[in-house]
Amino acid sequence: MNWLENLPERFVRTYDHPFDVAEFCKIMHSAGVSFDKISASDFLFHNPLLFSLTNGKFVTKASVFNGYLFSFKPTREEINAGAFFVGHRCVPVADFEKMPQDLTFAFRSHKLHQVVRTFKSDFILEHFSLFGEEYALQYVASDPACQTLDLTNPDFVLPTNLSITCFSLEPLLKEGLKFGDSLILRIIDWNEGIIAIDIRPDEKQHPFDNESHETAFWYKTLEEGLLSSFDRLGPGTSIEEQLSNVFFEKRAVLDSFFCGSAEEFIQRSEKVAFEYFGVETRLWRSGESVPAVGEWNYCGSEDITEDGFVILPSFVFDCFILDEVLGDGKDINELPKQIYPKTFTFKGSELKAVQKELKARCAVLKKQYNSFADYDIKPIRHRTLQLYKEVSSLMYEIDTLGTDLKKMPQQEMVILSQLYAHVISLLQVMAIPGELDEDLDTLEMSIDGMEFNFEDIVGVLTDAVARQRNNGYVIIQSNISHI
Repeated sequence: MNWLENLPERFVRTYDHPFDVAEFCKIMHSAGVSFDKISASDFLFHNPLLFSLTNGKFVTKASVFNGYLFSFKPTREEINAGAFFVGHRCVPVADFEKMPQDLTFAFRSHKLHQVVRTFKSDFILEHFSLFGEEYALQYVASDPACQTLDLTNPDFVLPTNLSITCFSLEPLLKEGLKFGDSLILRIIDWNEGIIAIDIRPDEKQHPFDNESHETAFWYKTLEEGLLSSFDRLGPGTSIEEQLSNVFFEKRAVLDSFFCGSAEEFIQRSEKVAFEYFGVETRLWRSGESVPAVGEWNYCGSEDITEDGFVILPSFVFDCFILDEVLGDGKDINELPKQIYPKTFTFKGSELKAVQKELKARCAVLKKQYNSFADYDIKPIRHRTLQLYKEVSSLMYEIDTLGTDLKKMPQQEMVILSQLYAHVISLLQVMAIPGELDEDLDTLEMSIDGMEFNFEDIVGVLTDAVARQRNNGYVIIQSNISHI
């Protein structure tokens, strides 16, 4: 990818002023990148590197979090080892797209060097929990020091101890760092992952002394912000997103030298805890199930036109073209029937618009397509598309019920929405002919798991749909009988 193609991504990772869609299009156009307002809106509204402001403007995470202060306390084990591992300690302030070991830490302008240390496996995993319990082991396995972990092996057993990439505490220990002290950190360059680190001594004379008023207020603000966000924003797409929104909204208080830490907040809060959300975990009210439906479901979607027509991402079209047209030689005009649910009815010029878009995408892909390069990924992409059709069709059936979604099985609804998001993510990976960064075994294992999860919920949800339709029928008959 050349620098011009990468410019939109570079923009959302570095731009340091609020901007709107028109300004984004103007900047891109001046640099030679073509963006119409519809495409730009889609790119910006769905971009996880941006925060939306109330006036139709956006601001990048880089501009919000550059200079932001946060902290954590090294554990006794880390002090004894003379090094700390990052884990989730920089969530949500640092760039979530960077692996923890890829961040850079500097103590008084001197870069901390990396070392490898060994700790208890459970101890390490505990410090990755803000990425989601379900992803913690994957994060650990991605560490270069853990290359011997083979999560694709069906006989895999987690060893008692694990080695992990750490950052040396030697310069800080020489300056008097001791157990109980906090490390105060500041984002120097969000895009590059550069973080300054210093010591904030533990000023308590006794372990049971109260913390400072400012730190207590920090924890209170974070707790109130999260509880409020649960009603407005729901469970979001990740724990990182949940925390990120609150750290943005409450930055006047949370961006402070007296800051606490997100991981310590979870340990001490009685109102907020990790709760299961389908096959994932989220922060939620302690002891409560995370619902599938709430106020956040009714805020409108940029993916649906005024007449209810669903606009799909171009990479979904690309995968269907690669699989059925370029791969199997099928008629491209018949492709919409495969992409959209069988019960979906096109209105007006919608079908022609979709066919036109498909032909335009096909013309582009034909120039890049190589059947030999596509050979290995093709069967996995085909399975993913089959699952996409089943998942999206069931979602469409539920969406068109015309009933209160709270009457549907909530956990199964959650898992269905998560499956849709995961399938979409897989399709995005497989949409570029001949380019695949993911390991094929890992992709196959992902689709295996998703197929298993779908089989586990499809019967429950299909039965619930049938009951809701029957209930609607009974009510209509009852009304007729009283005429």
